[in-house]
Formats: sequence, C-alpha cells, structure tokens
Amino acid sequence: MIRLTALDGQEIAIDAALIVRIRRTLADESAAGNRGAQTRIDWARLDGQGVSLVREALDQVIALVKPALPSLTVATAPDGTKIWFDALRVIGPVALPPRDMVGGARSTIELGGHTQRLFETAEQVRVIIRDAGGQPL
Repeated sequence: MIRLTALDGQEIAIDAALIVRIRRTLADESAAGNRGAQTRIDWARLDGQGVSLVREALDQVIALVKPALPSLTVATAPDGTKIWFDALRVIGPVALPPRDMVGGARSTIELGGHTQRLFETAEQVRVIIRDAGGQPL
C-alpha cells in the first residue's frame, strides 16, 4: 500500500497494483474545494474507477509507486507534462489521423475508460508500453 495525504490532511492508502494513471492536477482540479491538490491518481475499483487527489508532488508519488509497480511507465501529454500509467492496463496506442492532431497530440491510449492523448507517435508509444512489460496494439 502506498500512503499519501488526502486534501483534508488525512492519510490515505492506495494499493499500487490498482493504479492506472498518475499525473499532475489540472487547474480546475486544484481550484476551489480542492486546494492543495498536486497529483491525481486514477485507480481501478471493483465498481469502476477511483480518483484520488493528493497533496504530494508528482515526483514524490512516482518515487513511492514505481518500486511497487514495475510496469509503471511514462509518456508525454500534448502540453508537455508527464503522464505515468500502468503498461499492463493500457489499451493502445492508436495513431491519430492528421485532422485529429490538435494541440500536439499524435496518438492516444485508453486507460480505465479514459482516452489519453499523447505527444508521442503510435510507434513510440508501442515501444514505451512493450519496454514496461505491456502488450501494445
């Protein structure tokens, strides 16, 4: 179990084996009622997908999760930020046709029902997934 700090200051425990994606929070996720949120963790639950917003910085979370989840790997979002994901849980990559290559996106992956656009080409994402032990499309 990975122990982190929830927004209310309480400790939360997340099973690293259930983690699907980790990324920095977006502006709308860290505003208003979510002040202090630095990192978003998406994880699998029996009834669907769970989301935890935590106070720890992305680098701190990755340092805790990576040893417990060797298939955790990283790609780049179109805006240049890092998207960490479990290569064993991803479906993809899917190359984007030129008309859908907006904002720097060149491929996508599916993570727990979410489509994640990526800067890397589909071939680059295939290598990233394969090198982390996953089965790319």
